[in-house]
Amino acid sequence: MCFSICCEYWKHDWDKVKPSWNDGWILGVSRVIFWCLAKLSFSRVIVFCKVRKYGERHKKAYLAVDWYVFAWFLVELLFCILVIFSNWADNCLFVTLLLCFICYRLFDIFQSWVSQFVLGGVPPGWKPVNIYRSLVLVFIGYFEIIISYALLALVLKDNFQGINYWQQALYYSFSNAITIGSGFTPVSCLSYAIFITQIMFVLLFLTAAVNTIISHTARK
Repeated sequence: MCFSICCEYWKHDWDKVKPSWNDGWILGVSRVIFWCLAKLSFSRVIVFCKVRKYGERHKKAYLAVDWYVFAWFLVELLFCILVIFSNWADNCLFVTLLLCFICYRLFDIFQSWVSQFVLGGVPPGWKPVNIYRSLVLVFIGYFEIIISYALLALVLKDNFQGINYWQQALYYSFSNAITIGSGFTPVSCLSYAIFITQIMFVLLFLTAAVNTIISHTARK
């Protein structure tokens, strides 16, 4: 039973995303890759279960996504409280769990934004149910990115010059998100990777937000 549902899940929407090769191969292959990445997202599993039970574009699928995003946001705030107001940041197991959580959530946001706003929807033909809802979700995701990179800078502060307290880590992440730069210097390959990936998210956010606004304007 579980195996058949799993097969159904991976076959779902494949007919919409498989390349036609009529407009080259780069877009088609990219959509297939991000279709596979999207299947690793818990949100896709939740939506699939709702669609399987209630049908396509049922309101319960959208409600499930909203609660999914809100739950991740609350968990991130909980991690912030634990890191700031306790000594859990010195616990190796907690730090490992935190890093795994942040990496997965950043991956989740990345594949979702690229799929929707860069590749034109995966599967193709994706349309937002409400343009303002999409904007709100994008901005919530961007705020999650600021919090996530602040936590990364704090728990990995030895890789940055000048970051010793949570206020400095938050300022570092917020500065990168707003001005694409801060006064804190990465001093290792890991910290440079953190800095570069956040800049990539900043550029992706601008692409996502602008694309959403332009699409809304074009329909008016």
